[in-house]
Amino acid sequence: MPLEMLQAALTKVTKKPERVAKAPEKKKSKKSEKPAVIEEEDDNELKMIESDDDDESSELNFNLAKEDKAGKDQLQIKRYDEVKEIKEAKPGKDEVVVEFEYMSQSEAYFHTIRAFLSTYLDGEEAEKIDLVGLADHICERHSIGQVVASPLDDAENPELMPELMKLDDDAFDKEALKYNSKRDVFGFSSILSISYLRKQHSFLQDIYTYVLAKAEKHCPKAQVSQLTQALNNQNVGLLLVERVINMPPQYVPMLHTELPADLAFTKKEEDIKDPREFNYTHMLVVSKYTVPV
Repeated sequence: MPLEMLQAALTKVTKKPERVAKAPEKKKSKKSEKPAVIEEEDDNELKMIESDDDDESSELNFNLAKEDKAGKDQLQIKRYDEVKEIKEAKPGKDEVVVEFEYMSQSEAYFHTIRAFLSTYLDGEEAEKIDLVGLADHICERHSIGQVVASPLDDAENPELMPELMKLDDDAFDKEALKYNSKRDVFGFSSILSISYLRKQHSFLQDIYTYVLAKAEKHCPKAQVSQLTQALNNQNVGLLLVERVINMPPQYVPMLHTELPADLAFTKKEEDIKDPREFNYTHMLVVSKYTVPV
């Protein structure tokens, strides 16, 4: 994921829209507006790329690059008003109309997110990671990332229930949980502060140890040193994007493109202890690869 996309959007995207019919401080329907669309992307990705080379070492290549300020001008951000969901074109005889909604993270999607995380990492080391704690942490970060879920009928949509609009945030969340738990989830995205918070959460420390162990096993010493220094001395965000394999590809980019707005919005929240947590210098993406036998 290009870091220019994250950094450029931080200053260009304004606060997200409030929940329908709620007071200005509410933020529950921040997904009701279509996310920013990146028209042009740069190839400068900050991610861990696992190589498909045919050599015996099957080296992992870590491309950890700092912000390219010149790249900011290459991004154009567009926003669209009040688009709550995307619908496919009218189907033909053998086609089916599918609707998706982009929702904020919440406890309602805990079990599905936990299921996605079960295949996030491989090997015996991955079995030691507290996936329950990891999934719970993702759900708690309401304003960063989203889930792609099936829509609810208007009669069961808590966002459209006038009687719920009168509730405060905590009461609304409790009531909305009952309805949103009925949704099917097809994917999610989030950013976790692996450098900033790993000493506070064992699952982030375990992922940190897992990544470095893989690097030491497969990478040249120079790359291991580069990765270690970035994780220890810079503010690295762990980008998580998981989805069902047959999810329509046109819905995948939006799991990424709203993240810059999410970060900008979150830093302005009153309950954030330290906004500097979200000033990421690098993004780490862990991906899988296969080796021919």
